[in-house]
Amino acid sequence: MFTLPDLLKPNEHSTGILYLDLYEYIKSQIISHELTFNEKLPSKRNLAASLGVSIKTVENAYSQLLIEGYIHSVEKKGYFVSNLEHYPRQKENIKQEFKTRFQQTQYYVNLRSNRNAPEDFPASLWCRIMRETLSEHQEELFDTIPFNGLAELRVAIADHLRKFRGMEVSPDCIIIGSGTEYMYGRLKQVFPAESIAALPNPCSKRLRELFDNHRFMYETIDMNLDTSEPHLRIDQLEEKNCSILHISPAHQYPIGKVMTIQERLKLLEWLNNKENRYIIEDDYDSEYVLSGHPVPPLYSIDVNDRIIYMNTFSKSVTPSLRISYMILPELLMQKYMDTMSFYSCSVSSFEQYALAKYIQRGHLERFIHRVNRKNAIVRTKLLESLKSLENSGKLQIATQCVGSMLLLVLNTDMPDRKIKEILKEKSIITSMMSEYYADPSVLKEHIIVVNYSGMNEEQIKYLCSVLDSII
Repeated sequence: MFTLPDLLKPNEHSTGILYLDLYEYIKSQIISHELTFNEKLPSKRNLAASLGVSIKTVENAYSQLLIEGYIHSVEKKGYFVSNLEHYPRQKENIKQEFKTRFQQTQYYVNLRSNRNAPEDFPASLWCRIMRETLSEHQEELFDTIPFNGLAELRVAIADHLRKFRGMEVSPDCIIIGSGTEYMYGRLKQVFPAESIAALPNPCSKRLRELFDNHRFMYETIDMNLDTSEPHLRIDQLEEKNCSILHISPAHQYPIGKVMTIQERLKLLEWLNNKENRYIIEDDYDSEYVLSGHPVPPLYSIDVNDRIIYMNTFSKSVTPSLRISYMILPELLMQKYMDTMSFYSCSVSSFEQYALAKYIQRGHLERFIHRVNRKNAIVRTKLLESLKSLENSGKLQIATQCVGSMLLLVLNTDMPDRKIKEILKEKSIITSMMSEYYADPSVLKEHIIVVNYSGMNEEQIKYLCSVLDSII
């Protein structure tokens, strides 16, 4: 039954600790029914002698099996196998299934990702700041984090927003969290259960999925695209009885337009016509502009404290740093404190201290300026490469003045699904404009949304050559 080669044979499950290996071996024999119910196990002394190990090793193995219930002891008779008749069958190749199921496909050209190139991030600088954080905050790193985040980071964010976004913000109204997904989950709970939110149409499919998963009731509000200045159908907000509007005035993705001051004032008029109306302003990507100064957020002209401002550092620092924040109006902040302050802050104090230093020392602003300059160069090269395709009538280029994206209207009869499939076969992953609409069947097709941040010259040439071959 128990042989020395079986016990000591090296395999991927060996721990290198004899009593644990013996415990695992006996357990596997019981689970597989090689050892059957009520079968008597060798005495500790006899098993130790046959295996050439100490009695203590066998004693420890038997003790662990006893604790977990795999065996039971009968006084003066010894150890016996317990009943595991209903033990679930083991899956085969679980490790291999995990590897293949969650393996992320890498594409040579990723037009879907709106991330900066990894080499643009000042990794050595960030590492130095992290070392300083470990040195200067040894004791604080073990303290409990306030529910809304460290005061140092909230003050740094408020200072940054005042200097560079024209916003007067109290650090006490800022809540730090690990990504926008977390924020929406918390935000859902501060609104009345019957609240109906409004999402612009088109908008990110991911945003609709987030609202679905967090059980937001919502309606889609059309963007009027028939005018030179696309605007939100505010009349539909009234018709559909919406009390919450999610909007990105500084960058209406995927259209890529900036809301004019006239439309902003109309939104504020709708907002202030009734009580308990709020606007969620997602200002993501707003600081990335091709020329001039970033457009001030809607928050900066709200005098009635009805706007919830949201932003993230996933692009301005690095995607792996899952730190976002939202600014709540005083009334909602009080409700949050009264009902949800028991939630722990989901971002480690280590990352928060490091990010606070990064912002306070001006590194964030310099990084954004550097990326803007690089994106302007990438954009120029991309437009130059696409010009020949536009001149030949194969596509039209719709340019935007914010973010790091543009739209390509392809002159083809192929459905969007087929275009995506062909590009995917060529190791190009992209999204089509039709995917951003609540009902894609009613839309014009053939519009590719191109996120070019992080592209290099070779990738631009390859993209253009592929588009040239398929249109």
